[in-house]
Amino acid sequence: MRIVAITAHALIGDRERCLAAGMDDYVSKPIERNALFQAVEGGSPRPSSVVGATCTSTFDRGELLARVGGDEKLMRDVTQLFLTELPKRLTDIESAVGDGDAERLRVTAHALKGMAGSLSAGAVMEIASELETFGRNQTLDAAGEALRRLETEARQLVRAPESDRSLGFRSRVLPPPMAVAI
Repeated sequence: MRIVAITAHALIGDRERCLAAGMDDYVSKPIERNALFQAVEGGSPRPSSVVGATCTSTFDRGELLARVGGDEKLMRDVTQLFLTELPKRLTDIESAVGDGDAERLRVTAHALKGMAGSLSAGAVMEIASELETFGRNQTLDAAGEALRRLETEARQLVRAPESDRSLGFRSRVLPPPMAVAI
């Protein structure tokens, strides 16, 4: 029986730490279906993505489709789940920033980061990661500005191109931006 680490940690050295701890393989979030199958079945390890790469894509349909192994229905389900949860996550992050609650910001931004990564919404994932770091480091000085960028990216994501209407984009309403003091 193979033991595979499935973790949100994708920093340089995390894979090696998992293998050194006795794991047979390592898969980081967002989980790609084929990578998971390969790890469980014992295929040759493939390099995982490492946090720190710059991404400017609002939504990468092709990447999401590849992540779900070409399964269009699963792609629609992942998208619908994201679009259902997005307004609540944004409201939670806005409240944490407004209240100056670093721990709540860390937790809520981390959740949104994982959701956005699963959707292949690179820009939202990147800004959520930045907000998570602000929360972890308890440095909220720039969180208001990052929150405004997050709201802008989230609105652009919801207004994805016409070709993505079948996934449910444009059908969701986001909460109005909060006035957060910087």
